[in-house]
Amino acid sequence: MKQNQKFSNFTITYKEGLAKPQEKSGCNKKKRRSRRLAAVTILLTLALTGCGRNKSDTLTITNVSYDPTREFYEAYNPVFEKYYENKFGKKVEVITPDPKSSGGACWNFLAALSYAKEAYGDEAKEKDFLKKLYAQVSVMDSGARGSTTTFVENQKGDVLIAWENEALTTMSSYPDEYERITPSVSILAQPSVAIVDDNADANGTQEVSREYLSYLYSDEAQRMAAEYGYRPSNEEILNAYADQFDLDVKLYTIKDYGGWDNAYKTYFDDGAMFDEIYEY
Repeated sequence: MKQNQKFSNFTITYKEGLAKPQEKSGCNKKKRRSRRLAAVTILLTLALTGCGRNKSDTLTITNVSYDPTREFYEAYNPVFEKYYENKFGKKVEVITPDPKSSGGACWNFLAALSYAKEAYGDEAKEKDFLKKLYAQVSVMDSGARGSTTTFVENQKGDVLIAWENEALTTMSSYPDEYERITPSVSILAQPSVAIVDDNADANGTQEVSREYLSYLYSDEAQRMAAEYGYRPSNEEILNAYADQFDLDVKLYTIKDYGGWDNAYKTYFDDGAMFDEIYEY
């Protein structure tokens, strides 16, 4: 399986009355009651699995992505299809099934823990901070998009912890109703993009799958990512969107937690830290 990394994104929100990080807030506030979108800056590498089959003279590849990236890929796919046909003279169709689950909740936890590490530097105090934070959680949805729907559409809760692009989209869709908060510390979320070699080899779609991933690095795709609320990995393009993204946030990475295998074992396995701080 080949892997690359690309864009970035993530948002976290803190309940009123909780200790919260130094924050830079947008000026949007809801008229009736304060509801907050706290932005934890996580670099969201769009998670892609390329696979497919031949369909007459059209190549078909399947994109399996994180739910918050859905709108970006809806815009990216036709751009790539046009690019590929112009370059290779072949048509390609991209299919994106709905994902059944999300790893966003793990990123949320690690983003909050990253802030706690900077603020307290003591494991007992870090756990206490996390315990207080999660004690305020009234709904734990299975995915990031579900949490946004619960917060925005169902009007439940005062604060949403979510991907940064979800906060930007909400702010754009509901102007003057929400306040976006960017913590001083967060985590850089870079889910991998990959080609499933067995599928691609069996279906003769290695070339188009590689092009699909490679084109994500193009200036056009990087700017498109920024327009959809994802931090480009291209530093020059990212800096051009400094008015949209807070570039002063201190970002931890999954490497600071020993990689995902170690992070799951330490924080998310049965009996690990999350079970210690959360009362089911």
